[in-house]
Amino acid sequence: MPDDLPSDTLCLGWWPASFHARWPWRERRWRFVGERLRAACQAVWWTDAAELARALAGARRVDGWADPHLGGVPWRLRVPPALFGEPGRRCRSFSQFRQQITLGLDSLDELPGLNRARP
Repeated sequence: MPDDLPSDTLCLGWWPASFHARWPWRERRWRFVGERLRAACQAVWWTDAAELARALAGARRVDGWADPHLGGVPWRLRVPPALFGEPGRRCRSFSQFRQQITLGLDSLDELPGLNRARP
């Protein structure tokens, strides 16, 4: 969670249902991402963007990471930090994506979005 959120903030993970119904993942990816999402969030919902917006309509404040699956929700959306550059073409698998974004790099320290201000 970002440091500037109130301590009583509910961190909600979200699976965009219509996207995942159309583009299902393999079991290993579901398990990997799901475990991390549940570890980082107090609740995880599987729904579409319209239903998510209806469910959160009465919330005092909603912050989130900008996501193309959200559409035009009236929330404060932050642009997530980009660790990787754009691959330049659609990739059919994560392996293709990884190949494209690491082409010509010799180490992880060369990734364009890596925070180099680490101690």
